[in-house]
Amino acid sequence: MTCDFAATSTNRISRLRQIVKNGLTSSFQSIYKVGDLKPFAVEGFIRGPIGTALEAPEKLFQAAQEADTRAALDEAAYTLVLQSFAKLHWPGKLFLNIRPNTLLASAFALTHLQLAIKNAGLHPSQIILEFTEHEPILSPDLLLRLIDPLLDQGATISLDDVGAAFASMRVICELQPHLIKVDRFFIDGIANSLVKRSVVQSFVNLASDIGAQVVAEGIEQGEDAQVSMQLGIGIMQGFLFGNPSAKPEFTPLPEGFWGSLRSARPRRPKCNAILST
Repeated sequence: MTCDFAATSTNRISRLRQIVKNGLTSSFQSIYKVGDLKPFAVEGFIRGPIGTALEAPEKLFQAAQEADTRAALDEAAYTLVLQSFAKLHWPGKLFLNIRPNTLLASAFALTHLQLAIKNAGLHPSQIILEFTEHEPILSPDLLLRLIDPLLDQGATISLDDVGAAFASMRVICELQPHLIKVDRFFIDGIANSLVKRSVVQSFVNLASDIGAQVVAEGIEQGEDAQVSMQLGIGIMQGFLFGNPSAKPEFTPLPEGFWGSLRSARPRRPKCNAILST
């Protein structure tokens, strides 16, 4: 049984290495500033081989973590996203997902990222480094010092999934990102929930205090976009604006799109609606 387990483990690692080498695919979702008909940025996503158990990014990265190949997958993922974004020949910005621990794990990690940006023919000023809160950022000060060369060249920071996990307020205060992406849990159904509105308003207020912008991610319903705007959120992302695509068309939103959202009849929220999602 021990031999069988070892063989299975070896096969799994071998399979993951193959995926890292040539089995990843990328896609992009457009992100809009309120009032603009054209996106100002896209977020890059990665998937494993289509039709396999590792197609979903959550399962792919979890398998890599268990097989101790996470760092290699992380580097391959952001490299592919950078290269694919460059091929779009689009002047907007790229939200580049990257784990803080990936950058902090190796003395050469930042150099690898800088080379990946350069080799893709991009400039750091086109890149928004998106750090997720799904794992703790143990040393925001060290992270800031590490990426300072990129920031000096115009790169900016986005904190993703805010409110979903680890000590959001503390990390925001210490990292002071340029953009704060509120987790979709608080955006989905916000039109019907006073509690969600209150939570999101606290993030909007904090963002204002540090000079950051807030992104509402996971927008699927117009009424949720309407309430998000009323709370002071100025950037939107979600299926309401388009699905992720390998080659986004960047088709402008219809004339009057934002005006129709603002003028829609608001729904009265419920105090306990947060419990229904």
